[in-house]
Amino acid sequence: MAAGQAPEAGEYPRPFDALHYDIRLSLPSSGNVINGSTTIRLIVARGRPDTLTLDFTGLTVALVELNGMAVDVTHRDGRLLVPLPDRLGDGQEVRVRVDYAGTPDD
Repeated sequence: MAAGQAPEAGEYPRPFDALHYDIRLSLPSSGNVINGSTTIRLIVARGRPDTLTLDFTGLTVALVELNGMAVDVTHRDGRLLVPLPDRLGDGQEVRVRVDYAGTPDD
């Protein structure tokens, strides 16, 4: 999946509360290319969202997992759109992992 571009400023819907971010990076001794993996634990705060939208620019996505299972995502206009299962409801926890590589643009 190709690297995205920075999104325009705008308001995101707020159906989630972030509980924890686990960010693991491999930084080179020379050059600008990094490898990383970020796992985000979220709680569905309200409603039944069908998509989790994440800002994601300048890096190439290698893998996205939702609750330990690989999922197909859309990477468009600097945003990563992660589809969510229909059965999610208020108070349920979601774990999203994104593996990536490339040269950060910000």
